[in-house]
Amino acid sequence: MTTVSWPSGVNSKFFKCKGSPADNSVTTQFDGGRTVAYLKNTAYKWVYSCSLKLDRLGTEADTFWSWFTDTLGGCTGHFTCSALGSGTYRFQEVPTPEDTDQRRLILNMMIEEV
Repeated sequence: MTTVSWPSGVNSKFFKCKGSPADNSVTTQFDGGRTVAYLKNTAYKWVYSCSLKLDRLGTEADTFWSWFTDTLGGCTGHFTCSALGSGTYRFQEVPTPEDTDQRRLILNMMIEEV
């Protein structure tokens, strides 16, 4: 799988960014009532819920969607972004656009470390 970098024409000034470790356990409950859990992986990966404000008047929003669909390949692609850290990331779901006014577009995103 190819890893691409965050598009150069799009800002990376994330806001309302919340990060937490992803659930890394598998839990099994037996018929006798006993519950057993074990780790899937030795390392915990992080999940981020972030928002990003894009300018509609320029080409920033168009650049992002072109990068997301054509370069990244949607939620299947991996990318790097220095604003998030030094790791590799992927979108858990398609970013949700939110209309605020005619000048700006806010994207709400769920991003996970891979």
